[in-house]
Amino acid sequence: MEVMIVRKIGIPKYREVAMGAMCANYFSLHSKHQTTEHVFCSASGNFKYMARGRMTNFGVTDADAKEIIAEELDELRRREQKYRRGARFPDLTNKTVILADDGIATGATLRVALMAVRSHNPSCVIVAAPVGPESTARELRKEADEVVVIRTPQAFSCVGQWYDSFPETHDEEVLKLLAQAEEAGLGRS
Repeated sequence: MEVMIVRKIGIPKYREVAMGAMCANYFSLHSKHQTTEHVFCSASGNFKYMARGRMTNFGVTDADAKEIIAEELDELRRREQKYRRGARFPDLTNKTVILADDGIATGATLRVALMAVRSHNPSCVIVAAPVGPESTARELRKEADEVVVIRTPQAFSCVGQWYDSFPETHDEEVLKLLAQAEEAGLGRS
């Protein structure tokens, strides 16, 4: 088991709605690919995904996005330091990778995670989540080898609505769980 730090880039005033996501470049890919709807790049050594259509729909300017991206990049770096502590990311070449998430809404964080993982040539990438809209699961199936979403409700507004309790996970809890995984032989090798 390994931790991959991914940060949602939220819409101003509606930070829970993703206009994009970013994660660290664990694999030293230095390429750039752009389409009309999404921008994929590894500027500053990080992967970034932006849903340009969603930005337009919410009236988000590039300046607005830059400000939020800078904040999230600082948090990404902080968590990288705290949770990974400089550990090398495992070699994923020809391996099966399972990307697990607590739920899928727009799919932005999983898209950027898929981009990062795919850059290291795994043989298979599976996305797993307990809940998410069917439309997002369908889109992710274009990028992952398999997508398993246990519940795909028709009326879906956010991941938290499908949990009895959905508090933010704090650093101490993450570090405790990572230590438990390592003690159980599931951590870094």
